[in-house]
Amino acid sequence: IQNLLQQAITHHQQGRLQLAEDTYAQVLQINPRQFDALHLIGVIAKQRGDHETALNFFAKAIQVDARQAKVHCNLGNCLRHLGRFEEALESFTKAMELQIAYPEAYLNRAVCLQDMNQHEHALLDVEDALRSRRHYPAAQFARGFSLQQLRRYELALVAYELAFDTSSSPQQQAAVICNQGM
Repeated sequence: IQNLLQQAITHHQQGRLQLAEDTYAQVLQINPRQFDALHLIGVIAKQRGDHETALNFFAKAIQVDARQAKVHCNLGNCLRHLGRFEEALESFTKAMELQIAYPEAYLNRAVCLQDMNQHEHALLDVEDALRSRRHYPAAQFARGFSLQQLRRYELALVAYELAFDTSSSPQQQAAVICNQGM
């Protein structure tokens, strides 16, 4: 199982999603309760935009091990994309309870709050994300967005400038815009 799992992870990291998915499926044929295979096949479904399938795999992974913050965070992102904001907030909160220094979970919850037009609350989570990871362009971008929505334009501009720091490559800057909160 470990060799198959490592092969699947390598395929996944190199963007060969179908090969990765097929190899995770082989792992699940041997052990249908293998957490990493369940979780990561859900990640592939999420990457493809198939949030319902991803939800199913994340739920199965949580049944195997509910103490893994990353699966709760991924579940929250799927729920958010499906417009199930309250459930998404619960998932992000669970991830943050399981792993206190988890800036992605704080950022994802902030983005969910932004989707709900709760920008003051979103700013609190963004600040927590920035405390955990000082240089976090996506969090600065989210900070700027909430500040802009709250008409605090000067502070928003500062946050956007920090998000697009000159030390960032154009690819990193594009990723901040395209993957905010992902």
